[in-house]
Amino acid sequence: MYDAWVMLVFGIIGYFMKKHNYPVAPLVLGMVLGPLAEDKFLSSMVSSQNDVSIFFTRPISCGMLIVAVCFLLYPIVMGLIKKRRSVIVKS
Repeated sequence: MYDAWVMLVFGIIGYFMKKHNYPVAPLVLGMVLGPLAEDKFLSSMVSSQNDVSIFFTRPISCGMLIVAVCFLLYPIVMGLIKKRRSVIVKS
């Protein structure tokens, strides 16, 4: 019966994702790669004695964090620019 409930829950999630035009690929990618990323994160924390600075002192991980922050901030910055342009055009 557990499998039927899981199927029902994911069916409802899929319905709302399709209705609101959310892409399914990032969800599937996150579900597959999430446990792997968590495992590697925990092993990094154990090897560095719970020192988070290891992610900022290594060039590759620091670069990846910078790229991730840029991807997160891009929609916000573009929305502000678009809003500002519309205010200037109306004036």
